Amino acid sequence: MSLRYSVQFDQYLEFKTNQSLIDDLTLEVLDSLAMQRTNRKAYKTIIEKVVVNLFVAWKNNKRKVVGFSRGKSYWDSKNPMDNRFYNNPMLGYDRLIKVLDVLEQKNWIKLVEKGFYDKEEKHGITTRYIASRKLCDAFVGHGLSLSMIRHSDSGKCVVLRAKKPPKTKKNPNPKGKRIGYKSNKKIVQMEKNLQLINWALDKAHIDLFITKAEEKKINERITKKAQREAGNIREIQYQDKSLQRIFNVDFEHGGRFYGGFWQQIPSEYRTRLTIYNSRTFEQDYSSIHFAILYNEIGQPLNKDPYQFGMGDRKTNKLVLNFMLNSEHLEACLGACRKSEKVTKPKEFKTWKDYILYLQSEHEPIKKYFFTGYGLKLQKIDSDLAEQVQLEMINKGKVILCIHDSFVCRLRDSGDLIECMNNASISQLGFRLFSEPKVPKVWTNEKSIKKRTEYFERRKEFFVSNGLKYSHQELQPM
Repeated sequence: MSLRYSVQFDQYLEFKTNQSLIDDLTLEVLDSLAMQRTNRKAYKTIIEKVVVNLFVAWKNNKRKVVGFSRGKSYWDSKNPMDNRFYNNPMLGYDRLIKVLDVLEQKNWIKLVEKGFYDKEEKHGITTRYIASRKLCDAFVGHGLSLSMIRHSDSGKCVVLRAKKPPKTKKNPNPKGKRIGYKSNKKIVQMEKNLQLINWALDKAHIDLFITKAEEKKINERITKKAQREAGNIREIQYQDKSLQRIFNVDFEHGGRFYGGFWQQIPSEYRTRLTIYNSRTFEQDYSSIHFAILYNEIGQPLNKDPYQFGMGDRKTNKLVLNFMLNSEHLEACLGACRKSEKVTKPKEFKTWKDYILYLQSEHEPIKKYFFTGYGLKLQKIDSDLAEQVQLEMINKGKVILCIHDSFVCRLRDSGDLIECMNNASISQLGFRLFSEPKVPKVWTNEKSIKKRTEYFERRKEFFVSNGLKYSHQELQPM
């Protein structure tokens, strides 16, 4: 089934603590393979990766399966510059297959669906497994929780993607494949910076103060239409706090930070994010890409670039960014028609009419539209975001990056705005507009307290990190 509820095997997930289940399974697997003299550490690592992926899937939804590639070429490639560049060096085809087969034979895991690959369509699926009842009972017996999960810092946190392949019927939403690259001093420094950022995020309790009913609504909204119609609703992945920088084709395009669960939730719920059990504040660089473009042509932006006589501001903003990111007009038209987030204003007969109207409103910078220039601008805003995060960490503050905006504790808002101004002046030579906003006030905190799992997750975080837990009310500052 192409719409089976699945996630792909994450080679860098690991348990922070509580390795007793992994130790037991390692002994059982090696005993079954009759391997007294072997690389026990390598087998233990593989078993941990398999088990932790199945645990995360099971913990989020009992029907969710995990896709593992059983293709030899995926794991053992002679070309170090393709997708295998990102493979965990501790894993390998022979050992992984042996582990999967033994765990299946011993009824720890169940095979759900065999994988395949269509060479003509260049599309396929991996082999899907699910935790057996026996393994699920072991999860409960060992007291495992999602707060015990993290991403290893040994993974490639700087990712390069190739250009997207053409669409096909079986693969209507293709993604550019990850490709290898030759490292250099700049990339090494990016990796070190990101490892520091991820270290700070892992140590912080980051959560969402919402009711169970609100969480259900959010889950439905973050699920794609086809999966939603199939009943495969996504879940907020609270354990996802590790970021990657993803570049497009080369290291001068893209580079934004991705991976945090807070990036996936609808924007109106960001006011409910908490850091260290404190309420938060979000600040962004106002109209960053248009401010940069107008500055490049010597006409500093002095108005809201998304507010016009026709079309609402939200739709104008989204479509204008489609125009910057698309390589040609037809690609922009396709993005508009496909997006569930935009609706063509009734004043225009066609999407093309509307797009040409927006272009006329930005006549001075029209040469940048339909050229893919937006990816170059993303490289600029991602460099700004890196500096802001590092400066805040140096101040002992944790912030959450959402591309050109940041979420911080209310008490840290002054420091955040100072760091944002420092970054734009040092990297662009001028200050991007980032004046303080008025924090939104919660009016239903008492009702949320009675219907939330927030405090249970917070307790799990404390316990899994070896911290002393005491119940505290949500802190306003």
